Amino acid sequence: MSFHPPDRARRRPPNYSSRAVQFRLFVMVGAFVFVLVAMEEARKPKYYEWLWRGERQGRPSGAVPDRPAPSPRADSPSETPRRAAVTDPIPDSPQPPQPDSDPSPSDPANVRREAAPDDRDWNAMEADAWSYVVERLTDAESADTQECLFHIRHGAPPENELADHVARMVPRMATAWRDYDEGARNGLNVPVEERGTWIDRLDRLHARWHDAIGPALERWSSGRRSESDTVLSEWAVAGGAAQRALDVRMLELVQDNTVFLSREAPAWFRLLERLAADDPESAISVTYPQLVEQPESYRGRRVRVTGEIREARRVAAQANPLGIESYAVLWFKPDGANAPMVAYAADLPREFPNIADARRGEPPTPLRLEAEFTGTFFKLLTYRARRGVQFAPMLLVTAPTLPARPPVANGEPDFRFVLVLGALAGVAFTGILVHRSRSRKQRLPENPDIPMRANQEHGQ
Repeated sequence: MSFHPPDRARRRPPNYSSRAVQFRLFVMVGAFVFVLVAMEEARKPKYYEWLWRGERQGRPSGAVPDRPAPSPRADSPSETPRRAAVTDPIPDSPQPPQPDSDPSPSDPANVRREAAPDDRDWNAMEADAWSYVVERLTDAESADTQECLFHIRHGAPPENELADHVARMVPRMATAWRDYDEGARNGLNVPVEERGTWIDRLDRLHARWHDAIGPALERWSSGRRSESDTVLSEWAVAGGAAQRALDVRMLELVQDNTVFLSREAPAWFRLLERLAADDPESAISVTYPQLVEQPESYRGRRVRVTGEIREARRVAAQANPLGIESYAVLWFKPDGANAPMVAYAADLPREFPNIADARRGEPPTPLRLEAEFTGTFFKLLTYRARRGVQFAPMLLVTAPTLPARPPVANGEPDFRFVLVLGALAGVAFTGILVHRSRSRKQRLPENPDIPMRANQEHGQ
């Protein structure tokens, strides 16, 4: 007598026409889509900058990055910007700012004082006018204007080439101002009782250029500016409307994934000038992936990065009205990354080791020194490495801070780990739903008589 056990029970396939199964599938797909959307949204700086503002980053261990071998042009901005041909762009019709509008400054670091409503309206109109004028300048003319502001602010006399360019540029700026004035008057859309006030402001703006700034620039370009001529000094202030409009234009000329370009020199020296005036506490802590994946979001902004300096060398600086003669080029491995970054420092701390000088043909000095860099992000710089052409985030700093920080028990939260953990949780949740949907119903044995026959045989 033999006993034949029943076949292993098999599960029935899910009934996809059932509302319960359809609901489970909908939940699974929704959970997967939610994880994908969360991963994409988490890459945007606006969601976590406030969490890291003022915080210092923990330092995980990592492998040694490739030792960079910067190209000669990447060592220092030493070229004079090329002069582009002058063209006559067709100006658009400007629109004056509406009453009580407060212009958003192009430089977030410039904190403007609280102004009366009339002052705000005047500042808004002046900012709008200068933005209009700067947009109608060529790249070379914008660079000349920036260099002119540099010289005026720092009391440096104009060079012959710059003076010639400014002299030829003043009539073109006057034309742009005339176009703005005409378009603003024709497009003025304010209540009748306020129209006279806005016409007076346009008259003041017109007179400020044609009777003050324009003639003063002509005197400056011809070397006839007197010490008592304060018009240009007031016009060239770092937080003025003209400078803010130029800041936006200069940063637009910076190009990522290249060596240092000559057209980027005005933006370079402008950011170096701002380093001394900006508040270090306004810097936000950033990581290597943030700068590499979203350089446009951080260009010109105050940032903070910590890491280990691997090599350093001093290089010569281009002649400039800031009085900077050289930079310390510091290649360092940022925290949490296996790729280098580079910082150009105008100065070094007294306790910093002696480093090589490229002006004497010396190779870079190897170091293993932890530091914190608080400065301005400039661009993604191309350099040569063992693996070929690579690129590295480039910072402008006043000086690195030594030591970087005291040890901390808990490092910075790794958002990549959080995203992976969330994805795993979504997969686990989906797996549980699938398992439950399969285990609720099982298929009956193929031959329900087998157990009965087995019992009968067993009885025999």
